[in-house]
Amino acid sequence: MRTYFISHAPDQRILANAVENILNRRGESLSILYEWDFAQDEDFIKEISDILVDADVVICLVSRDFVSSLWCVKEFVAAHRAHKLIAIFTEGCNTSKLPLADFSIELTGLEQSAQFALLQTEFDRTFDTLEPAKMEYNDIFRFIEHISIVLPLFARGDGHTAERFQRLAAIYLENSLSTNNVELIVLPQVIESREKAQTTLDENIADIVLYGKFSDDQYLSVDLVTTRGWKIDSTNEPNDLRFKPRITVLNDMVVVLKAALGELENVRHRTQLAEQCFLEAINGADPEVVFNLGLRDIFLFLGQAYEKQNKLEQAIEIYNKALHMNSNLITIYKARADCYARLANRLAGAFTIEGPRIRMHNGQPVPRDVKEFAAKAREDIKQFAELSGEGFTSIFNFEMFWHMSWFLDSQDVWADPE
Repeated sequence: MRTYFISHAPDQRILANAVENILNRRGESLSILYEWDFAQDEDFIKEISDILVDADVVICLVSRDFVSSLWCVKEFVAAHRAHKLIAIFTEGCNTSKLPLADFSIELTGLEQSAQFALLQTEFDRTFDTLEPAKMEYNDIFRFIEHISIVLPLFARGDGHTAERFQRLAAIYLENSLSTNNVELIVLPQVIESREKAQTTLDENIADIVLYGKFSDDQYLSVDLVTTRGWKIDSTNEPNDLRFKPRITVLNDMVVVLKAALGELENVRHRTQLAEQCFLEAINGADPEVVFNLGLRDIFLFLGQAYEKQNKLEQAIEIYNKALHMNSNLITIYKARADCYARLANRLAGAFTIEGPRIRMHNGQPVPRDVKEFAAKAREDIKQFAELSGEGFTSIFNFEMFWHMSWFLDSQDVWADPE
């Protein structure tokens, strides 16, 4: 039985289904796999590596959304290396970061009926000529897993040598990120704007692009773009990250990159790796400048990583640390309120809310710990409602506040009838 993997972006689902129908009509035994077959809570890297190794043929439906997805691009490249790729080009797009496919089908500009007829003809011609090479799982896993960071030249200011700083930064970043499966791509060109950085990201197989410039006042301004769209948000606007060009700038760059790496690992469902990156970012930053490093969200990222693992106490500890540094972090109040509420519900066990009363199914009073967590959740949601300006017009704010109030204010507690 031959196994096919149809790789595509969400915008090509209709064509993917049509390809499956054509394959079925060919009358051969086949197993067809899609990306939506992946378990959403599993490690994407392992899932993709398994499917690329197991597939006899990888059919890539290349569209604009396809080439903008690093997952899709890596699937294309891996299948090309194993000579098991059939590339179907569905519309005009920039394919500069894709290798030249051995077998390709051009559907751009054709009506749907003409597309399907051409696919049928080309499949008949192509499948028998494919000679897939053996794919080593470990090689595929490493290729899919590694994170690529582009380090360009920073725009030159008076008295600075961009090339020398780039060499120094490359050595420092490679040593500091050696445990994060990072590939550093050193570009001999200047990137000083977000637009140029985004273009570089779009045209290369990369996850992160750094950019910045030296200024005449002896400072280096640094920023980055990532495939996750994470943006540095500094309290020192409009300067973003501004450092004296000395060795500390390199440590601060590593801190910011650790945060970006954590976000990338988080979306891959590699929660423990994300947690490690976030912790290293927080621990590596000077507490006095952590928010100027654009890391206000890092506490929220780490807390959410803990919440995914049901480590609610650790999440609350991180949120407490963030609010100790800055008591106006609005979203942290909301996140911490949710943790307190989940702890209250967990400790309460089975209960029923009826009007103004709460019925504990074990016949006991509401536990003291439950009341304590409920009080903290209610206070946090009040703070969030006030700081955000939402008040209690928000359904979330209203329901959370009154849910916790039932734990605190209910006087009538009784057991289920026997």
